[in-house]
Amino acid sequence: MNAQSAAPDDGSARLIVDASTLIRWSGPPVGIVRVESEFIRWVLDHEPAAVIAVFDTRSNLFRPLDPAVARVLVAGTAIVETSLLPDPRPIAHTTFGLLLRKLGSMLQPALKLRRTLACAVDEWRRSSNSPVLQGGLDRMVGLLLDRRLRSRALVRDGLRRDLYRLSSALGPPLDLRPRDTMLAAGLDWNTRNIDAIIALKARTPFRLAMMCYDMMPVVFPRFYAARDIEVFTRFYRGAILCVDRFISISKCTTRDLIEFARAQGQSGLDIRTEKLGSDVTGRIGTPEMTLPAGLSAGRYVLFVSTIEPRKNHALLLRVWKRLAAGEQGGTGGFKLVLVGRRGWMTQDVLTAMTQDPVLVREVVHVADASDRTLKSLYAGAAFCVYPSLYEGFGLPVVESFAYGKPVIASSGGALPEAAGGLAECLDPNDEDAWVVSVGRWLNNPAQVAEQARRIGAEFSWPTWSEALAKIVAVARET
Repeated sequence: MNAQSAAPDDGSARLIVDASTLIRWSGPPVGIVRVESEFIRWVLDHEPAAVIAVFDTRSNLFRPLDPAVARVLVAGTAIVETSLLPDPRPIAHTTFGLLLRKLGSMLQPALKLRRTLACAVDEWRRSSNSPVLQGGLDRMVGLLLDRRLRSRALVRDGLRRDLYRLSSALGPPLDLRPRDTMLAAGLDWNTRNIDAIIALKARTPFRLAMMCYDMMPVVFPRFYAARDIEVFTRFYRGAILCVDRFISISKCTTRDLIEFARAQGQSGLDIRTEKLGSDVTGRIGTPEMTLPAGLSAGRYVLFVSTIEPRKNHALLLRVWKRLAAGEQGGTGGFKLVLVGRRGWMTQDVLTAMTQDPVLVREVVHVADASDRTLKSLYAGAAFCVYPSLYEGFGLPVVESFAYGKPVIASSGGALPEAAGGLAECLDPNDEDAWVVSVGRWLNNPAQVAEQARRIGAEFSWPTWSEALAKIVAVARET
């Protein structure tokens, strides 16, 4: 009897939510990681009988994640040491390479002993009631942290996240049952072995619902490394064979997924299109704003996005240089603020921001904004821009509206859907059009104010709680 069938089937219909992306993440949750975190937060608050699970790439089985650990992971106050989990993505190896990989896998526990020990000592510290012992154990953890674990564990102002071992965070393998519904909402192509998922479903045909955010590596392969395209494509070739219901976040993404399946000779996919949520709570007024140095409320334009080629930062920087040179009335002393982590294939953009004297003077990059800083930046922006070449949805557009901020967006992908007629949507390749529109808004505050009035009167969007309740219901529905 395998581990999956060790426990008897009591006939219950469980909801299982995958946390395989969150458990590997450190730093502020962004993009898909943020959505998975919102799912887990909602389930912990509203579905106490649900199971939070992680795909263990050592055994190719799902294991339950301790709910208390799930909560601190969502809160960003803890990390799980996951370096013992092998990369599930297929990698081409020579025979010698395969032998080295197998040997490395066997030696991993010994090679990672220092990290495991640091986590064990930190768990001991948290269980102790002695302040003296806690202090000594805390210092011991500091000595045991290697460079990689230290970079994940330390946060601002010398604070450190709590550390957990995999063996402490995860329970024994789940006994998947036919009436179970598993909802996958993360970077599944990076955390799961799709062949193993197909095999699990063949043994026990549990219901699998999977979020589909976009098909970008297929639609825009030039923005991705060859291996990333191969991993994504291979995963989705398997997913269209075993996923019972895809839940797409836009009509545009639904069309892309249907086209991909058709190209693979598959049709008749079960796809539902549902909106993601957006919560803008505790808006921060001017007196309480915490803005980065050099910024004044109402005197900057905001773009929130990971820095990667598809997001079209390069066009925006060219536009801003032209405006700074005096076109369309100039920038009027406004700054351009870019909020987002460095992604991939970004060297040209980063070099321009740090070496071009005009951009050094005119552009502010906030690489790792806290939630409070991001709220302040939204609240203090004159307006927002989103020039991305293509999006499966465009959550920052919705969030801008939620703060009452007008947006100049691109017409790429699903962005017009997200804008809902409340944003000017421009061709992401038409630099001249962006110069004209951004310049007009910089020098015509009355037009920006009128657009903000429209947004305040007409914008409506589901909260995260409303959206996730609907998505979970759709995932369960047979």
